[in-house]
Amino acid sequence: MVRTAAIRGIRKHHLIIYSEEESMIKLLKSMDKFAKDNNLYRCFCGPSDSQATKLLHKLEWYNGNIEPYLCSNDNHRIKQKNTSPTQNEKDVTNYCSKVMENIANNADSKPMCWLCSVNRF
Repeated sequence: MVRTAAIRGIRKHHLIIYSEEESMIKLLKSMDKFAKDNNLYRCFCGPSDSQATKLLHKLEWYNGNIEPYLCSNDNHRIKQKNTSPTQNEKDVTNYCSKVMENIANNADSKPMCWLCSVNRF
């Protein structure tokens, strides 16, 4: 599934959802070539134990995660038991803001290709 949204005028964001690992790896290799060919800052965030993260590290993409990674299975279960849904939403929003700030600070205003993946719960 692909969704595109124009945000704040000329910026475009594409949401691509894949459920199969092999197809995801092919997509990431294709995105790497696209980003290199277009001189884009290559960055990502995602779980450290995923095949996608391992590949992006190998391809020398910047990892914008803030540790501990909020969306890990263990953190998700703990937060779900100990806090309200409203607090969970605030935690996720705060975490995402920190990740975006971390990536923006390292991109030096260069156009970027940013990939983000999450664990399946």
